Amino acid sequence: MEIRGLIDETERLLCEIEGYGTLSPDEKELIRFFAVAWSLFEERCLERNGGMATISCLAERSDWRAHGEEPVCRAFGYFYHRYFIDDEHETRFHSLCFGRNNDPENDPAQKLRKRLASLSKEESPTDPQILEFVLLVIYRLRNNLLHGNKNDNISGQTDNFFHALSVINFCVEHNLRTSP
Repeated sequence: MEIRGLIDETERLLCEIEGYGTLSPDEKELIRFFAVAWSLFEERCLERNGGMATISCLAERSDWRAHGEEPVCRAFGYFYHRYFIDDEHETRFHSLCFGRNNDPENDPAQKLRKRLASLSKEESPTDPQILEFVLLVIYRLRNNLLHGNKNDNISGQTDNFFHALSVINFCVEHNLRTSP
C-alpha cells in the first residue's frame, strides 16, 4: 500500500470517532500537530519525562512572563472557564480527568484532578500556579487523545487544542525548561 492509500484508509477509520467527520481540514491538522508538538515539548521542556512532577517543576522554575503572557493567560482564562465556571463545567471536568484505574488512591488522573481543583480555588494565583494549571490541563488533553479517553465529541475540542498548541509553541520557542 502506498502512503496516500494508507492515509486515506486511516482517515476513513478516524471518521468512526464521534464528530471527527465534521471537522474541517484545518481542525484535523490542528489535532495532529498537537499530538506531534507534545513530543517536542516533552523532549525540550520536560527532559523527556512528561508528568505532574516535571510540569510542576517547569512551572516553578519558569519566568514565563518575561517572554510575554498572551498564550498562557488566554489559555488559563479559557480552561478555567471551561472546566470550572460554565454550565457544563462539571461534566467537562469529569471527562477531562476521567481515570481508568479502579484504585482511586493510586490513580494518576485522580491525583491530577485534585491538583487542578486545588489550583482553581486560588483567589490570586501566582505565575507558577497559572502555568502549572494550564500545563496540567494540556497534559490531560494529551493523555485523553493518545490513550483513547476522549469522551467528549472531538468536534467540541478544537478550542482546547488551539490553546494547548499555542502554549506548547510558546514554551518551546522560549526554551522554558525544568532545569536551568
